[in-house]
Amino acid sequence: MNARGTTVTITGTTTLTQGDNLRIMARRIAKVAILLCIIPVILSLVYYSISGIASIWSEPRRALFLTFQDTWWPVLRFLIVFLALMLLVNAVRWIRYPSENKIVSYTVDETGITTSDAAGASLQIPWSMVKRSSRTRNHLIMKMKSGGLRFAPWRAFAPADADRLWSLVQLKTRTRKRSQRV
Repeated sequence: MNARGTTVTITGTTTLTQGDNLRIMARRIAKVAILLCIIPVILSLVYYSISGIASIWSEPRRALFLTFQDTWWPVLRFLIVFLALMLLVNAVRWIRYPSENKIVSYTVDETGITTSDAAGASLQIPWSMVKRSSRTRNHLIMKMKSGGLRFAPWRAFAPADADRLWSLVQLKTRTRKRSQRV
């Protein structure tokens, strides 16, 4: 409620683009890719320590050097193939996604944010379910307590409404302003 006792409601509508899809997908894939790259490094360090070639505890520099020397090329190839495959799969999925589902409306008030599409699907997210929110140049990104991500493009809102929305989000959730280049 505002000072006059009325509920603040902010609305906006936009059509989601492949760029929105790629930006959000990149956030998810980067985390998985980093995790999958750490695994061969750890296995290599364990192998060198167990086999007596270079113990991570007694010869850490040598063990790390050998690990880098042996794993950088396979890890780089894996990353390139993994990212290309994920981009391809995501692009195909996006192309097949019905256009009615890409037209999204947002209604934000004191209780939470409601997202609905032109096909009639609707999702109500109460502020109590948002773990953390961040602001990028293009999107409001909400990390859910369940672990998922939800986002809303700023272009869906008028500039004044976008500022009001960010103020409301800061009041209702933990926030952090992210880099402007995201």
